[in-house]
Amino acid sequence: MIDFKKYQFFFEYNVSHSNKFNKKFNEVSFELITGELSYLRGDFLLSLSQYSNINLSNISKKNRKIFELKKLYYNFLSSIHIQDEQNIAFFEEQLSKAPDSKDGKAKLVAKAQANKRYCVQ
Repeated sequence: MIDFKKYQFFFEYNVSHSNKFNKKFNEVSFELITGELSYLRGDFLLSLSQYSNINLSNISKKNRKIFELKKLYYNFLSSIHIQDEQNIAFFEEQLSKAPDSKDGKAKLVAKAQANKRYCVQ
């Protein structure tokens, strides 16, 4: 079993103790983790809300691709669980159009499609 509080504390600590160079990266990482934890706890609306508030413009393009994929993936999964057909279609399209990052996109799309087939009937 995952200790969510300990997991979240690790990222909070990382943000508070990061140097100026890594500060924005660590802040965005923490925001992504917060949304992921909401998803894992089953609070899908909160997860969608947290991901919609994340600003990726302050981090490098290399890292932005990775974060954008993760953000789209969890938005898509949360939309599936709340059965929001409009958001499902939107995030599915956005995920398919997103730039690839070290072949991570293909794996995320495959996992997302499997979740969709399982949850949406």
